[in-house]
Amino acid sequence: MAVQAAAHRAGAEEEARRLGEAVLARHGGEGLEAASALLWAGRPEEALQPLRTLHAAGGDGTVAGRLAEALADTGDLESAAELVRDPAVAAADALVVQAAAVRARALRAAEDIGRWVVDHPANDAGELRAVALYNIGCARSLQGDTRGALRALRDAVDAGFRPVQQLETDPDLAPLRQLPEFRALLLRVAPG
Repeated sequence: MAVQAAAHRAGAEEEARRLGEAVLARHGGEGLEAASALLWAGRPEEALQPLRTLHAAGGDGTVAGRLAEALADTGDLESAAELVRDPAVAAADALVVQAAAVRARALRAAEDIGRWVVDHPANDAGELRAVALYNIGCARSLQGDTRGALRALRDAVDAGFRPVQQLETDPDLAPLRQLPEFRALLLRVAPG
């Protein structure tokens, strides 16, 4: 499961789907592992009901996070955003929903979720905070808020965001690429 989750979060969708299908073939359609496998196999609609059942039965933060991910992947970003604000949900799960919100151009939800991750006491430093700030920068760029986007991206770099290739190629950041401030930011991440 950990390899599958890492592939999913890293954007290796084909690998995540292949692993998801393998888990389903091995374990059938019961429980959190099977519902997660459905998600990562690109079948979020099928994962919703089992995840709702597990959540209603008192499932933990992992169940809530997977349910939020399924809701986001099926377009119910409002319910997903509400669910990830639950303190039991891990911030890593919130980032999955935040990224889905950016992809769906639900930019207000992406910003709100990102703020929740950034303000969460457990994320004072580290990769989760940096990625949340990066996603806020993407959302603000798509909204046409150049200053806000650059501020969020600077904060992301200050928090440890280092994937320079992502900064150089993410289509959400295309409106910023010719700005001197953006080029200066790239030099901070990859000097030389």
